[in-house]
Amino acid sequence: MNVWQGIVLVIVVLSIVGVESLRANNGGNQIVTIGTFAAADETCLTRKIFKFQSDPQTINFISTTAINWIRVSQQSQYGAKSGIAASIIGGAIATEMLTLLVEDTGNKNFFQSDVLVEMRCTP
Repeated sequence: MNVWQGIVLVIVVLSIVGVESLRANNGGNQIVTIGTFAAADETCLTRKIFKFQSDPQTINFISTTAINWIRVSQQSQYGAKSGIAASIIGGAIATEMLTLLVEDTGNKNFFQSDVLVEMRCTP
């Protein structure tokens, strides 16, 4: 192998490494959980935020029993460019009422993929 072939090989390898780093999820979490999961709890709310809905979304929920666990999961294909963030802005976990703020971490004013929100409550 001569010098030029070696230089071309190095350039190709560096290019592939650069492309692979761009393909990974670079926007944050794809799953956010709040609270403590218990197998005995029952699903008391399932809500889907659809792709292209405005960002952020607020979910208000009042249950007849305590809300113990929340999972917010991004339903995206491989190579998502954003993640999700979720926080309780009203009420509290382990109470009957709370307000959840769900945000897409991308630089857009809409959700870039579907998001599923699940809450589990004391039976």
